[in-house]
Amino acid sequence: MNNAKLSDFLGGWLVGAFSPSLFSRGDIEVGVKTLKVGFVDEAHYHKNSSEYNVLLKGTLLQDGVVIEEGSIFIFRPGEVSRVSAIADSLILVIRDGSGVRDKYILEE
Repeated sequence: MNNAKLSDFLGGWLVGAFSPSLFSRGDIEVGVKTLKVGFVDEAHYHKNSSEYNVLLKGTLLQDGVVIEEGSIFIFRPGEVSRVSAIADSLILVIRDGSGVRDKYILEE
């Protein structure tokens, strides 16, 4: 058995075309993100992939919509994500593509 910790991986990203990773794949990314209350993500979108999010713990806000624990929320290509944490939160994130260059930050 091999053993690792989530903190061993950059930003909680576990699988994808980057290092370190549990295993490298170019067609998917998987991460576990811990967001502390008050966290506000940079508004961004992806051109070439969808992002599937499972809120395992906590409460988030996206464009005035409250996202509660147990919710699944999806951003399709071109849809803007600007999530903020209104409680300490834990998210499972899955992207149907792995491209570090497929993240476009909006200037606000």
